Amino acid sequence: MGRVERLPDTKAGLLIRTDFADQDGWDAVYRDATVEQLTARAPEWALLVVRVRPEGNGRLRVIPAELWSVENNISLGNMDWQDFTSAAGADGVFRGFGG
Repeated sequence: MGRVERLPDTKAGLLIRTDFADQDGWDAVYRDATVEQLTARAPEWALLVVRVRPEGNGRLRVIPAELWSVENNISLGNMDWQDFTSAAGADGVFRGFGG
């Protein structure tokens, strides 16, 4: 069995790479790419947000431009997890409210 790592005990959001199936594809995204090329491609790369809570975990995919909204509003208690999951599109990706 592989080594099990604990997530750090922090209130900050964590960015964790979870898919290692295609290392060549991962490398190709960044190799020789300009900032402009990455910026143009990045807005629709949905990130997986995982909510880890004693009362129950949850998952939500979020485009990078809206990640701040999820993190800030949940951390401050302005909105609930359900507000974001119910606003996700048919594909399960949160792209903002009213968009």
